[in-house]
Formats: sequence, structure tokens, C-alpha cells
Amino acid sequence: MTVAGIRYMAVAPGTGYGESAEEYITALRATGIPVSWTPLVNGSRFRGEVRVAPFEGDEVGGCRHDDICNAEIDHDTVIVHMPPRRWEGWLNHLRDKRLVIYCTWEADRIPRHWPKILNRFDQVLVPSSFNRDSFIASGVTTPVSVVPHIAPADPPEPAPPGRLGDIDDEFVFYSVNTWTTRKAVPETLTAFLDTFTADDGVAFALKTTPHDHIASERLRRDKGRQATDPRRTGSLWSLARLAGRYPTAPKIHLMTREGEPRSVIEGLHARGQCFVSLTRGEGFGLTPFEAGARGVPAIVTGWSGPLDYLGPDYPYLVDYDLVPMSDDDPDGWLELSPDRRWARPDVAHAGALMRRVAENPDEALRVGAELRERIRADFSADVVVSRLLAAIDT
Repeated sequence: MTVAGIRYMAVAPGTGYGESAEEYITALRATGIPVSWTPLVNGSRFRGEVRVAPFEGDEVGGCRHDDICNAEIDHDTVIVHMPPRRWEGWLNHLRDKRLVIYCTWEADRIPRHWPKILNRFDQVLVPSSFNRDSFIASGVTTPVSVVPHIAPADPPEPAPPGRLGDIDDEFVFYSVNTWTTRKAVPETLTAFLDTFTADDGVAFALKTTPHDHIASERLRRDKGRQATDPRRTGSLWSLARLAGRYPTAPKIHLMTREGEPRSVIEGLHARGQCFVSLTRGEGFGLTPFEAGARGVPAIVTGWSGPLDYLGPDYPYLVDYDLVPMSDDDPDGWLELSPDRRWARPDVAHAGALMRRVAENPDEALRVGAELRERIRADFSADVVVSRLLAAIDT
């Protein structure tokens, strides 16, 4: 079989799913294959779950692929790029097409209701070998193929340094993560604060949202209602409480403004000298991948998706223990099921790696340069789109 045309159904950029879908669509269009983009939008709620439906307009606005939004093309393949949901039967109208789904998960087993939905498709695409193995082990019988994310291109102009407050010539560690259990922001900051003082010439820049979702869920459970008190659930206040335990703490710059332009993240990649993420698990790990593609080394928990581009011998992998998800604090984002496991990072080992990087910047530069070459060679648009077409053509 060959691919005659593709209807690509995905959310707009702004999330990991939307950003990666935009890159795949760009790469597919470069091959000359006819492509139409159908945005997926949230609709009504049913039993607490947000329904998702195809957008029916001809332009979302401000998106790279607005020119092919719901374009009428001859196509034999439909790619649905999002987690499995109850789609209210609109997929049933596409049964004459080859149906492909692209999704990811962050624990060693996928949610219990996923296999039944995924097995309705002709092909399942995932970004990492970690996901392929966990999906199959969870009961997915539809063929599962690994199609990694595409290495980002260099910014057209040097990225601005961004707003980093009073950070001047310090060695800058940085992270871009939501304040959730899985992303482990408190553990990341604790590793940094346990390791350094204000005399060490280092700083940490954190891009997150205004909300500490762990604190919000704790307050909600205590009070039996939705928590909105920023002094108890805001990331700024959570950082202040954490850093207040360290009388000689080094500089930490917090960035919480939502909806900022992409240049802010690019500025962090340009100014930061080491990315840090003590994540519990990643289907792939887009932000350390982006950092590595720009030659910035990353200190990352040594488990799950990032191993596909970092490699098992990468020197800055953080030790961890596999634990049931239910051993951790809930945050309202994921069901922390006792029958699924993820990684709990060793905070002391993470701190030791930060110390190593700060005291050996030449080594860190070399590691970053090697990582950049590997990512640019193995995850270029041409390489990845070839894997994508081969997978859906199987």
C-alpha cells in the first residue's frame, strides 16, 4: 500500500501534543503528500470527561497550517493525534479509511480503558520504545510502531536571553515544567537548594504556571471544594515556602506568566547551561529533547522515553526507584493507580550531578555538543517522516 493523502486530526499548538503534531504535518507536507489538518476541540462534558470533536471551520487563527485547515483532499489515511477519548462515534464515519492513532503515556502500564479503544485502530504510533513496550504489555494488539519527535530547527535569529531578574554571570540551571507530581518540581528545586548556596555562583530559572497543582488538590481534599487561594496553592508561594528553609539559598528566578511567546522558552535554552527534570516518567520528553538539540546538556531521571535520545550510557541520568503511582501525592491531573509504576528520582544523586556539571563546565559543553549531533542526525525531519510513512504503510 501507499499513502495517497492524509487527514491529520490534532489539537492546535500550545501543548506537547499540539506542538509535535504541527512538526509532523510540516514534515509530511514537505514530501508532497496531500495533507489536510482538522483541529480537535473540546466540547461538552460527559461523566466528568471532556468530549472532543473535530473543528468545522476553515481557520483557527495564528497557526502554521491554517492554510490546510479542513482542506478538501483525496485521502486514504486518517491520523488522530491525541490520547484515547470517548469520541461519540465520529470515528465510525471514517471506517473506510486507514485509521492511525498517535499517543503517549508516562507510566509502565497505560490506563485500563485504553486498549479497547486503541484496538479499534489499524495502527498505533508512539514516540518511544518505552511506550511501545508498555502499550503491548497492557494488552494493545493493534501493531504499535515507534515514531519519535522531530528535532527542532535552530531559531531564525539568536534567541533573546529572556527576563531572568538579577541573574547575571551565574551558571544557570533551568527547567520548564508544570508544578505537578509527575514533573517533580519540588524535588528538582530541593536537589538544587540542598547542593548549592549563594556563594557557589549558580542560579536556577524555572518556567512553570502560576499553580501548584499538588497543593491545590491537597486543599481541595481537605476542604471538599475547588481550591483557589493563591497564597496556599500558587507556585510563587510554594517556592517561597521551600526556599525559605535555606538561609543562604542561591538565586532562583520564577517565571509563571501564561500564554507567553515561544521566544521565552528559546531564551531559556539560549541562556541556560544545563536543563534539569526529575520527572517521574515521560512518553518522550520534549523539553530536554529541545535543549539537547541546541547543545544544552540535561540532567534527567534515567527512565522512560528520554533514554531513546539520551542513550543508556548518558552521563547525567539520575538514579531512581520504580514505585506504584499511588505512593505519590495526587494532583488532580492523573489517576495515580496502584497497578502502574513510575520512577521516583534520587534527589541526592541529582544534586551530585548538578555539582558535577557546575564544577566541570567543559565536560558539560562536550556532552551537550555530542547530544546535539546525535539528535540532529537521528531525529531530523527526513528521518522521522520516513519512519512515520513506513509505519502507517505497514
